[in-house]
Amino acid sequence: MAAAPAFGYIRITEVMSSSGTGGTADWIEVTNYGTSAVSMVGMRMDDNSFSFAASVALLGVTSLAAGESAIFFENTATTAPIAAFQSYWSGLSGVQVGYYN
Repeated sequence: MAAAPAFGYIRITEVMSSSGTGGTADWIEVTNYGTSAVSMVGMRMDDNSFSFAASVALLGVTSLAAGESAIFFENTATTAPIAAFQSYWSGLSGVQVGYYN
């Protein structure tokens, strides 16, 4: 019997609109349900333009291991305040956090 091939299979598993004044920007969680790592290099997202040309790159996370999730938040600053995002949500120890803008 041949072994099943390894594959990556990602889904958007959670979406959060801005948590208001003093909170955080919009964010999405992406989970790899596959049996092998998935490269996130070149992955893009689009909020609502329905145009690939208007989509933006997902930055700060290069790959997701099998079973791993990562969070990407909207960042309009010139630098990505990843530590501030992690601090606000606490409990994100060990979770990869990236951004898009």
